Parts: sequence; C-alpha cells; structure tokens
Amino acid sequence: MSNLELILDLYSASLNDVVEAVAPIPESAMILQPAGLVNHPAWTLSHLANAAAFMASLLDEPCADVGEHDMAHYGPGSQPVADPSLYASKSELIERLTRRHQVVDSAVRAKHGDYFDRIPPKPFDNFAPTIGRIVIYLLAAHESYHLGQLMDWKRATRQ
Repeated sequence: MSNLELILDLYSASLNDVVEAVAPIPESAMILQPAGLVNHPAWTLSHLANAAAFMASLLDEPCADVGEHDMAHYGPGSQPVADPSLYASKSELIERLTRRHQVVDSAVRAKHGDYFDRIPPKPFDNFAPTIGRIVIYLLAAHESYHLGQLMDWKRATRQ
C-alpha cells in the first residue's frame, strides 16, 4: 500500500470514528457547551465538513453545497455558539461530511501529483509552503484532533 493510500485510509477511518462518536448523541444535545467545552458536536461536524470543502477547493474540486458563510461560521478561528439555527441537523451534517470526504478522496487520488507541490493561496501560504502539506495535515491529523475534543465533550455531558 502506498503512503497516499495509507493516508486516505486513515482519513476514511477518522470519518467512521467521528460518525460513530456522534451517533448516540440526541439532536437536542448537539449544541450543548458544558464546563467550558465550547466545541460542541454541531460545530465540530460543520467545521470538519468545511475543512473537507477547503481541501477540495485547493485541488480545484469545489463542493457545490458550500455557502459563503461557511468559512466565517465553521472555518479556522470561528467560534461555536449554542444557536441551533446556525447548524444543520445531525443527519444532514453527517451526510455532508461523508459526501465531502468522497470528493476529497477522489480529488486527492486524481490530482496529488499535479497539485501537492503548488504554493497555497493567500493567506494559507503562511500556514504551509505547499498545498500538499496543508492537505496531508487535514487528511491525517485534523479530524483526529477534533475527535479527541468530541470525546472530551461526550465525557463532560455523559453522552
């Protein structure tokens, strides 16, 4: 198995872990922010779906269902809020994240050779020197990081 296959397999496994973690959470609890844990499940799923859409856009495979407000509400530095009107339902969020995972997987497989050495667009060129470095980080580490936060949230809420 190639390194790329291993990384994409890890990305797929992280999706399964996230979906499994949120499965038992009732819809009414998706925006709770207990004991100072502000990254609630609705924001986490929205944020991860936004990150997938961002990866796809770096590879010139934009996701049709991305709104203009997505980066502001769910992107880096965004603040989770306990307002259910800012988030889709749990099932919609899982479906969106799953669909965007599929777009990213296909785009990475098809375009990594042409895109990974390119300089990322501003302001992301300050984060990493290449598109590949950003994509590999998001594929291999980003979702697992937020899965850990989600598991802390579940312990705090006894979900």
